[in-house]
Order: sequence, then C-alpha cells, then structure tokens
Amino acid sequence: MGFARNTGFVALLVVAALLGSCGTKSAKKLEESGKPPLSAQEIKSRLIGNTIHAVGSDAVPFSVYFPAYGEMRGVHSFHYKDTGEWSIKDGEFCGKWTNWWAATQRCWKMYAAGSDLYWIRPDGTTLQKVSVERGNAESL
Repeated sequence: MGFARNTGFVALLVVAALLGSCGTKSAKKLEESGKPPLSAQEIKSRLIGNTIHAVGSDAVPFSVYFPAYGEMRGVHSFHYKDTGEWSIKDGEFCGKWTNWWAATQRCWKMYAAGSDLYWIRPDGTTLQKVSVERGNAESL
C-alpha cells in the first residue's frame, strides 16, 4: 500500500497518532511499568528492511525506510525527502538526518506493543507511536 496514495489510511494514522501520542503521564507510566525498552537486537530486527509511519510534532505525516543498519531514508509531508544515518547507542535508537533536524543527532528509547513501536522523544516525557510496515512501502 502506498502511504501517500491512500488518504483513508493517512486519516486513520493521524487519528491514531494523536490518540497514541500520550504525553507526559503515559511516557512515565511506560518507563515505570517495569517493561524494559527494546534491546539493540530487537530494534534492528523491527526496523531493518521495514518502513515506519507516524505523525510528527508538526502534525504532518512522515515515513522512514531502514534498508540496512546505519542507513535511513525519509519522506515528510509526502514530498520532502532526506537521508540519514542511525545507530544504537547505550540501548537507544539514535538518528541524524542530512538536512532535517539541522543535521543534529537525536536519540530515543524504544518500546513495543504488538506490531507498533513507542519512542520516548528526546524531551524524556513525550511518547511517539509509530506503525511498522514490512518492506520499502514508500519506494524510498
């Protein structure tokens, strides 16, 4: 399914992300639940060869494809593309885009709930829900 071509899916994703971006209380709950963040191997197995879909803090959908460890390709607002690098440091996913985020590295703790992933954003309090789709769903 092409993410940018399926407006029904986009609308559903926007609603799910708004409901799933749970805020401070839920991020703390997740960290205090006793459930550990994903391990380096779990992060790799969920991301490599797959695409994530989410809604950014600017309320605009984005997708990122992870073809291999250390490489990522993204699309924001259905047409702004960038490439970047990622790694796992101290148990956290860390990424740095060529242009986005002013080419600054950011890191997140990652948790799983079924096929969805929850990332605690760099501010340490905000949850970001992302869905994972197998393969290069956006032809990035």
